[in-house]
Amino acid sequence: IHSVTMGINMLEKVICFEELSALVNKDLISNKKLPKFLMVDVRNPGEIEKHGRIQNSINFPLKALENILKMSEEAFFDEMGFKRGELGQCLLVTHCRSGPRAFKAVRILVEYGYTRCRIYSGSMLDWVANGGLVDTVTEENTKL
Repeated sequence: IHSVTMGINMLEKVICFEELSALVNKDLISNKKLPKFLMVDVRNPGEIEKHGRIQNSINFPLKALENILKMSEEAFFDEMGFKRGELGQCLLVTHCRSGPRAFKAVRILVEYGYTRCRIYSGSMLDWVANGGLVDTVTEENTKL
């Protein structure tokens, strides 16, 4: 994995469990300026169904990410359930199972102009190992 993409140091974008946990749990004590954020799970839907997901995450499978970002506004809304413009108003935090796809996803998001991104490099394995809550999933609740 290259540490610099389009002039952006990818290692500076890494977020740790404690920071992410504060965002997910809206813990204002450990995170004074809590940004509006969106947890972007880039695993395949089958992985989410099998292993669950981090609370309130949305699924943009890595294989489909570029196609999702290229959709018309109307198609994006129909598919995702929210307006694409909302992506630019949020801090986007990507994760996968173990980290590599989360880095690739941020590269793609940056290419499409979404520079307010962080990478949860420990991803789902780290989340579970640290006792993070996992939602069980049905297809209906992978969208906002």
